[in-house]
Amino acid sequence: MQTDVNLVLAFGASLLSFLSPCVLPLYPAFLSYITGLTFSEIKEERMSTRKTAMLHTLSFLIGFSLIYLILGFSASMQRDFS
Repeated sequence: MQTDVNLVLAFGASLLSFLSPCVLPLYPAFLSYITGLTFSEIKEERMSTRKTAMLHTLSFLIGFSLIYLILGFSASMQRDFS
């Protein structure tokens, strides 16, 4: 029961953080930066534009995740200096 409450609280906190007024205006610029497309190109909704946006976004997320996984694994490694 405790785990379910913690998951709901974590999800709620991340949703509030995502929708906060200080972060919300950054999303169009962030999306344009990741995809390499202008906002008007994204708005056109052509299939090639959508594929490019998805490919760039997935590449960014995979790279971002790999860096944090490597940092996490390296921080949790036990070293024996004796």
